[in-house]
Amino acid sequence: MNQHNNRVKQLVDDLKAICTNNGLGGTANEQEIVTTSFLYKFLNDKFLYEIGKIKPNIKSYEDLKALSENDYKLLLVRIGNDSAHLKPEHLLSYLFKQQDQSDFYKTFDETLNDIAIFNNAVFSVLTDENTDIKLFEEDLIAKSVKDQSKRNGVAKSIINKLADSRFDFNQIFGAGFDFFSTLFEYMIKDYNKDGGGKYAEYYTPHTVAKLWRKSL
Repeated sequence: MNQHNNRVKQLVDDLKAICTNNGLGGTANEQEIVTTSFLYKFLNDKFLYEIGKIKPNIKSYEDLKALSENDYKLLLVRIGNDSAHLKPEHLLSYLFKQQDQSDFYKTFDETLNDIAIFNNAVFSVLTDENTDIKLFEEDLIAKSVKDQSKRNGVAKSIINKLADSRFDFNQIFGAGFDFFSTLFEYMIKDYNKDGGGKYAEYYTPHTVAKLWRKSL
């Protein structure tokens, strides 16, 4: 368990390092990139984990894409709210293969935007101030990385890190909610220390629990 714990913490540290290396360390943009990237990785792996329990032969974009529209819809029905629902083109493995595009950061942003819209009915969170927060902010890279010349590099670095086989959440989903809440608190420990702000409210143990209980 400690080995898995340390590996996922290393992923968080590596995402922070990507931000630091691109002049975003210690900023609100860093917290947006780190938390969003981590959550995307979590939801991608959880979706594939739930699919594997139903149809073990489906392991990739190609496998999912090969399903008929009706079979795909039935699969989502069987998954229910045990995971966010992803389209084949939302998968990390598919996005990884698109990184040679000239405007890859736009593809990255559009993928996260579409996931948020596709799952808004179930996986958005209502704050105490009745603000509806979607899974992902719109245009993550475009808004966070002000230097346009660095946007593709940041997006590629994130995708390559998330696709690293060392950081496979499928191996640890059986650990349950407490394990992941501990990891999430580790991820945001540098962002809540001053209090206030959206993430100080959204990513507290109570609201993390609300989100994770729908996906664990």
